[in-house]
Parts: sequence; C-alpha cells; structure tokens
Amino acid sequence: MPQKIHFIAELVFEKEPDWCNIEPLEILASHPEIAYRIAVVKGEEGRGSKRFIGLAELKEAKDDEMLLGRMERKKSADLVMPKDQLTAFRDPRWIGAPVDQDELMAALQETDVIAELKGLNEIEWDNLSHAYGSARDVPLHLRRLASVDQDVRRRAFQNLIMTIFHQETLYTATAPAISFLLQLASISEIPDRTEILELIYYIARACHFESLKAGENPENPAHAIYDNLYGHRESLFKLQSDENTIVSEIAGDIIDTINLKPD
Repeated sequence: MPQKIHFIAELVFEKEPDWCNIEPLEILASHPEIAYRIAVVKGEEGRGSKRFIGLAELKEAKDDEMLLGRMERKKSADLVMPKDQLTAFRDPRWIGAPVDQDELMAALQETDVIAELKGLNEIEWDNLSHAYGSARDVPLHLRRLASVDQDVRRRAFQNLIMTIFHQETLYTATAPAISFLLQLASISEIPDRTEILELIYYIARACHFESLKAGENPENPAHAIYDNLYGHRESLFKLQSDENTIVSEIAGDIIDTINLKPD
C-alpha cells in the first residue's frame, strides 16, 4: 500500500454574500485525489448552518504547521480554486500517479452499505454541475442511499433532491445520477426502493415537459436524461414486473411518461 502523507486542505464556507470562512483540515492520505475527496465530504457535511463552496488550497503539510481558520471579506468565487490549480495537483510527483482505489473507497465509506454501486467513481463528477455548483458531492449521496443506517439514507435522499433536482430543475449531474438510482432501485434489499423510483419518476416527468421546450438544443439536460432512461429500459421493464406492487406501478409510470416500448 502506498505511503500516506499529511495534506492540508483549506475549506471555504460562505458566511454572508461578501464574507467567507476559511477552515483548514489536515488529512492523511497517499494521494492528493483522496485528500481532495475527503475534504469535499467534510465540507458537504457542514451544509445547513453554512454553505460549503469549495477548496482554496490543498497542499502537503509542513512540519509543525499550525492550522488556523480565518474569515475574509471576499466573494467565494475569489477564494475557491479549480481542482487542477491547487498546489498538490500541480506537483509533478502526483501528475499521472495512480490512486489507490481501495483506500479511496475506505476513506469515503463512513457506514456499512447493503450494496456497492458499480461504476460510481468512473464518472467525472467534478466536471458536472447541480443546483449548488460542482457535482463532486453527488457520488457520496448516492453511495449513502445504500447505507444500513436509516438516518444516513434519509439525509442522502434529501441532499440529492436539493442538488440534482432542486425545485424540479434538471442539471448536467442529473442524467448520470439516474443510472445509479436505477441500480439501487433494482436491488431488492435496498429499503427505500419506492422513494428512489418516485424520484426517478418526477425527474422523468420534468424531463418530458422540459424536452418539449428544449427542441433540438443539445445542451439541455433533458436530452441526456431521456437517453439515459432509454438506455436502461431493460431495467425499467424488469422493475415493472417486480414482486413489490408499488415498485411495479411506479416503474410503469416512468415507462409511460417517457413512452418506452419493448424492443
């Protein structure tokens, strides 16, 4: 296993429109990508009382470096740095260096899960957006939907609604999230399958109405969402035959909403 080192992340929280808190966080990891993911998770956990915006810095810690938070009278956009401009990611030692996937999964998994989501880390979530900006937190919420802890699942579900479907708005992160929501709904052991399918249904309904306005505009998320639902039509038809009658009915509603037909 690669040797772990200490990183310092500076998390930016928006206090007021022109005031930000910068809170340092020390993280032990073998790669800056893992430290970055952990920092984002910790930042997102602070949502509610304050709004997490992003990272102002990520660097290797120096010996005896003091971790001091501060408040600055600046707009968050002036403080948050793109991922590839953070010090750790500009260090030649890390450019092209492989990430230990087992360490990454262990670092992000706080509670036991009923099932692991296949392909979740293969999506470039940082390049997608939701209601609050970067969609880097979406895989965390999706993974938590499979938690054995009911409270963890409930918070994850609320966070997903507030991010990928806020006020019934569609985002670039909504389409890939559909794949994993369907993956969860297809696992009979997942306790909240009906709620997950209901969310898919409301997204599909919004997609249908939005696509009427979108026309041929390829940038509209409705097109990608429809394509993703169509690509998973076999899963939807299987769910329509599920032993759980509520699951079966909602799956049928989704199929009818987007006018899917068997091959």
